[in-house]
Amino acid sequence: HKHNQLNFREDKVDFDHACEHVVAALKLESDYMAQHTRFLTRALDWQRQGKSFRYLLVGEERQQAVKWLITAFDQSALSGPTDLHCEYISMSSQYSDNQQTQVFFDYSYQEADFVSQLTQTLMRKGIVVWTNKSIDPKNVIPSEQDYLLEMLECADNLVYVLSPHTLESQYCEQQLAHALKLNKRVIVLKRGNTDSVPQSVQALPQIDFRDEADYQNSVTQFVEALEKDAYYHEQHKRLLVKTLKWARLKHNRSLLLRGYNLEHFEAWLKTAEDRTSYPALGQQIDLIQTSRRHLPESVLDVFISYSQKDSLEFARRLNDHLQKLGKTTWFDQESIAVGVDFKAEIKRGIESSDNVLFIISPQAIRSPHCEEEVRYATDLQKRLITVLYLDVSPEELHDYPVLETIQWIDFKEEKRVVGKFQGSFNELISKLEIDREHVHQHTKWLQRALDWSGAGKSDDSLLRGSEFAIAYDWLQKAKEKKYPLHPLPEKFIEKSRIADYAKQESEAELKKQVIKRTTEITVQLSNANRTITKQQKLLGFGGSLGLLIIIGVAWYGSSQQHLAEQAQESARKQDALVQQTQKQAKDFEREVSQTQKELMACEQDVKKSETQTESGQKEQVQVQKGSTRKIQTQAVISDKSDLEIFQDTLADGSLGPEMVVIPAGTFRMGDIQGVRDSDEQPVHEVSIERFAMGRYEVTFAEYDQFAEATNRKKPSDIGWGRDDRPVINVSWDNVTAYAEWLSEETGHPYRLPTEAEWEYAARAGTETKYWWGNEIGFNNANCRNSFCDDRFEYTAPVGSFEANPFGLFDVSGNVWEWTCSEYDKKYSGCINKSKVNDDSLFVLRGGSWFNVAWRLRSANRYFRWLQSGRNRDCGVRLARKL
Repeated sequence: HKHNQLNFREDKVDFDHACEHVVAALKLESDYMAQHTRFLTRALDWQRQGKSFRYLLVGEERQQAVKWLITAFDQSALSGPTDLHCEYISMSSQYSDNQQTQVFFDYSYQEADFVSQLTQTLMRKGIVVWTNKSIDPKNVIPSEQDYLLEMLECADNLVYVLSPHTLESQYCEQQLAHALKLNKRVIVLKRGNTDSVPQSVQALPQIDFRDEADYQNSVTQFVEALEKDAYYHEQHKRLLVKTLKWARLKHNRSLLLRGYNLEHFEAWLKTAEDRTSYPALGQQIDLIQTSRRHLPESVLDVFISYSQKDSLEFARRLNDHLQKLGKTTWFDQESIAVGVDFKAEIKRGIESSDNVLFIISPQAIRSPHCEEEVRYATDLQKRLITVLYLDVSPEELHDYPVLETIQWIDFKEEKRVVGKFQGSFNELISKLEIDREHVHQHTKWLQRALDWSGAGKSDDSLLRGSEFAIAYDWLQKAKEKKYPLHPLPEKFIEKSRIADYAKQESEAELKKQVIKRTTEITVQLSNANRTITKQQKLLGFGGSLGLLIIIGVAWYGSSQQHLAEQAQESARKQDALVQQTQKQAKDFEREVSQTQKELMACEQDVKKSETQTESGQKEQVQVQKGSTRKIQTQAVISDKSDLEIFQDTLADGSLGPEMVVIPAGTFRMGDIQGVRDSDEQPVHEVSIERFAMGRYEVTFAEYDQFAEATNRKKPSDIGWGRDDRPVINVSWDNVTAYAEWLSEETGHPYRLPTEAEWEYAARAGTETKYWWGNEIGFNNANCRNSFCDDRFEYTAPVGSFEANPFGLFDVSGNVWEWTCSEYDKKYSGCINKSKVNDDSLFVLRGGSWFNVAWRLRSANRYFRWLQSGRNRDCGVRLARKL
């Protein structure tokens, strides 16, 4: 301690004046000294408790301590921080930053005293140092060395203490090589005389610490070297830690960068591209590019709420185990980028997470931050899952009424030991899986509703088309099952429904106006026909009269010639007008005739379908009354010929898509199990003629060939890949144009399949929910992973799953497939027809990678859309007439 001396000798100084000096000395930096005492008391408690992490500083208190530590002061007047102060604050910073540091020393145990001295010097300056103990190479065990390498990865800089002993150390050499491999900055500190230094070490920046008398000057140079480009190296380290974890967990997609983190490191990567020293690793670039290519869904599985004061280590453990199982987590140690609004990021994390996992401990119960997180999650109707880490008193728990109603999962000390942890963890996973689809959709539509509300509830942010249909369907089912719902998504979806209804009303009114205008034109054309008839009669007389006038005028001489020419020109114009009007009338008559034929054909189809429907209903009634007659349970294949696969040749000699001959037959169409949507009823028999159907969904490679040949814009693959992946983002108009082009190229009639043809081919003689059975099973199709257990997050290359008995791949899942049939809720005949009206909704079949399992059933008719609609899960499979 420093001592200030004041002179109180009676013969030397005035007593009152001396007292004023005492008061001034006591007031001098009193706040600084108060914090000195407070942090020293906390550090002594930490030391007495065996330096347990539970006694480290966290949050705002840690930030205050760091600020206090680097405060400049007059050492002649005040007591500076002790070595214990420095170590305590440095360890608190390291622990709260996921074990990440600024400096990692690579040295031999003979240099331990020097490194200890330098560590204290750096800590006093607020620099966070990995305080690893000196290790005798004779006693190093592999697990300890692996741990040291992991801590090296978490440091901005490797500081290599160069001495004869270090050069002889195998484990020092290993750490240096590892740092250089990771493009970390390495700073060499010279200690002692060395005869031969490797070339790789000589090329590194070096600072001479051999002269102990010049220690302070060497320290100044060292600190300046650390501060140079410090931000760049810190971000290099942070991205590296994420990259190595991603690689070690076999490129688990739950660890991809998202949101602000992705944008932040993309910006950092641009600065790294210009650097010749310490550039970004290929693995780091790969993580950023993969994250951008496979943009993770904005919805996360779990938000982890806990207190850093007593449960950070346990929270890390849970986070790691959840990520290893592929769960996407929001964990503040990994999810908050540098320089962002901490509280705002926490709110966004809660909003975007399906579940909020609250780790119960005494410090968490007392924490105002945890209380705020739980309250916000409850306000948003988030599913709250609690785990008990440390016992809390009933009185303290009473302050959290919401927690008293939730059964927590026991993770107390006896449950955290090896062998018992997994049992409690499995219970946690089971809770996360309950009603997972509903919880996921609630989060998704809540996010959209919050965005809508934040945008001033603008109509531009409302749901449209299939997106609205999906949201509305989810809302109705959630209400039926009485799930807890936040009111905002309900208002958002209802507002979208009203806007959609208003749009339909507007379109209906426009349609009425078109019909009215068409009627007016028809009347005008009819009147024009009558006028033409009159004009033709008049022209017969008028033409003869005109000729007599011209002859008469000729007798009167050339003075009347100009008048004759005008009369002839007028006659010619009148004749041309008559011919043009006659042509328009004939064209209109042909259009009317064609429309009448189509209407007659549609009426016949409707009558035929009604006859089939009545027959099917009578059969069902007979069975219900106890008749011994049974409904046929298998499709009838009238043509038993062997299946045939072929490819037509295009004009340039290349081959078209692979097609499979589908035999003729009769099958029962609709929801045979009787467990789903009303528009899949009634079940009825349909006969199908022999035709060909695409063996695979149309791929990007096939569609891109058409786009290039016709100078069309290629559809986006959203970064998922092209080639043999199914084409997406194509409308009914797009795929119809593709079929027409293919027909011209091959000379064979390609088209979209009718809805009936599609279901017949997909069933392939089966009457189960899916062609392979009544359960979705595992790895049978590409749908939402939690249902199908497939290995694809988005679209899969065509043919990735087993073909059905007709030889067709991916009829269930991967992408929805357009048909040429209008949507008809009651199966009244359009299932076997092609397009009729431009403003109709057309049916898509088969389900997609995005859908839950029951959307993949052979009978499902859930998705219908306008012919201009396109989406990331809409594709096509072609048919061909034989």
